[in-house]
Amino acid sequence: MNRRGAYPMRPAAMIAGLLSLLCLAGSTTPAHATGDDECLACHEGMSGDQGAVAGDLHLLSESLHGSMGIGCVDCHADLVPFEGMHGENLEPADCTSCHAEAGTEHLQGSHRDQPCSACHGAHDIRPVDDPLSPLHHLRVSDTCAECHQLMGDQPSRFRDGVHAHALEKAGLMVAPSCVSCHGAHAALPASNEDSPVHRSRVTATCGTCHAGLLPAHRSSVHAAAASDGEGATCADCHASHDTLPAGVPGWRRLVIAQCGECHESQVDSFHEGFHGKATQLGYERAAMCSDCHGAHDIQAVDHPDSRVGQARIVDTCRQCHEEATLAWAGYDPHVDLENANRNPQAYWARKFMDGLLLFVFAFFIVHTTLWLIRSLRARRGAARHS
Repeated sequence: MNRRGAYPMRPAAMIAGLLSLLCLAGSTTPAHATGDDECLACHEGMSGDQGAVAGDLHLLSESLHGSMGIGCVDCHADLVPFEGMHGENLEPADCTSCHAEAGTEHLQGSHRDQPCSACHGAHDIRPVDDPLSPLHHLRVSDTCAECHQLMGDQPSRFRDGVHAHALEKAGLMVAPSCVSCHGAHAALPASNEDSPVHRSRVTATCGTCHAGLLPAHRSSVHAAAASDGEGATCADCHASHDTLPAGVPGWRRLVIAQCGECHESQVDSFHEGFHGKATQLGYERAAMCSDCHGAHDIQAVDHPDSRVGQARIVDTCRQCHEEATLAWAGYDPHVDLENANRNPQAYWARKFMDGLLLFVFAFFIVHTTLWLIRSLRARRGAARHS
């Protein structure tokens, strides 16, 4: 014994005692587990919505939250302290108590009035990289469609496009889903300037996948005009949800119509020329807008890099007409038959043909009328003599 009448604690005994405490602590069941068991004990004997909670508890045990040891009272905070029975209407689970950053983004988005469970599920939440998760990359578009098909035709148009084909039919993880373009928690309508699909930002959004085309577009006349709100973005030419792959049957004629959405007079004059007449007859090998002007790198005619400018027009024509010369390239594919200043020869030739056509019709109407009168008189004369 020491001076105070107590036995000294040996170091070996002290270490053994600490190890025993650690083992007991490690084998102790988490506090919420007992709560889950108590929830299950009551709800398994109930029917209706109350009984369905028991099934949800089994789902919870297989979910992401279950694997992390999260139980009922961790989300349903108004069950603490648990005193046996509780009221019928519990407060909704507050996901932001753990997911604060996602909750802040959610409040900034257009889905702020929708609960987290509308997209993620409730008791059966799985990580987004789980193939069974409704937010897995290959399934999230179907999840979005559950609501958005009731609001418009975006889901059906998306499924007609090349992105959905690559995503849903080819199973390509690199193909974009809804959240790839619109964002997730902070998704906003396209009219909102902060939306990644707003006119001022949609080209950069497309460029996250189509990075190789982005520099060409940014140097084009479309991008320069787009900064003033008048140019063309990716979605203006390619459409947004029902984007078609280049080369599908009829695609080349669709391009002409698409250009005509902005360049109406130019497409009208194009249809008056040889190339336009050929495409209208279904001959898709004939030159269309992008064959001459370019596509993503399109420039104004007076720009040094323009494919239809004076410096490059011959090379552009030689893509189809190997024997083309500068005189050949002087052909105007946008002939305006109503503009005497731009195309005087075509204008007056058109006027001459119109006049000739009217003269021929008028001449033969008069000629036929006089011939009819003469024939009637001849018949009457022959009748008298008989």
